[in-house]
Amino acid sequence: MSITGQQWCRLEFTAVSRRKSNGPLGYGFVLFEHESGNLVATGAGAVGNAVTYNQAIHIALWEGLKVAVDKGATRVLLHCDSKPSLTQVVSERAAAAASHGPLAAARHLLRNQMTEYRAEKVDRWANGLAVMQAEFAAELHEVLLKVAAAPPSKYVSVAGQLGLLLQLPISARRWLEGADDFMDAAAEVVALRCGSNKADIEATMANKFNINTAYTTVDTTIQQHPSQTTTQVGTSQEHTNPAVVGANVLNNQRQQQQQQQPPLRQQQKDPPVCFCTQ
Repeated sequence: MSITGQQWCRLEFTAVSRRKSNGPLGYGFVLFEHESGNLVATGAGAVGNAVTYNQAIHIALWEGLKVAVDKGATRVLLHCDSKPSLTQVVSERAAAAASHGPLAAARHLLRNQMTEYRAEKVDRWANGLAVMQAEFAAELHEVLLKVAAAPPSKYVSVAGQLGLLLQLPISARRWLEGADDFMDAAAEVVALRCGSNKADIEATMANKFNINTAYTTVDTTIQQHPSQTTTQVGTSQEHTNPAVVGANVLNNQRQQQQQQQPPLRQQQKDPPVCFCTQ
């Protein structure tokens, strides 16, 4: 799905942390057509221990903006539930201090690829779809580490956890359990299922990161029912994306609630803070 003309798109982005339980940071974003509420694309990934929570949010913004630019967007509404992270995006002082990294890259896209952008701090619940993406990425990272550490006696159990998270059919789980190279087969399944790079998945299993590991960055086509969502992988294959099936249902419910509350809907169309590029 592409964004045409001068229509606004809405980019919701956030991060989640599981570091209190020695887990990873996950980031996620969701791109919508703002007026229609149609879901255009989603993305999620996990980041290494050297990356802070704010940096993970900026990675989500950067990755989301790259997809928005690729879809032809020139006007974007930024919705984030972290005020410090959003302030760093729009603050000139913060921009001067960030000469490189995801924040600088995101600001570069905003200033050079967008004709207009607006930013609004929203409640965590209002960013729920992006949170779901980030949670999915963090949980998938933890399961992949279990795959890497599992002895042959645990293959069935770990394959079950991975299959449940990715909503794999029973036949695919059985194939994974009996694969000659369990780790390689798991990496291939995740890469195909999520539209990600197999090398990134293998690096995750080895607990090695670049700046980020993208588990899913997908085009989403909504059919007649919100739950019937397909993901384009490569050029010809289609797979159901488990990270957005529930998100579409939640988005549909939220649209219905917004229609019943005109003042809130109007506030979303015209956020109080506007930042425009030259």
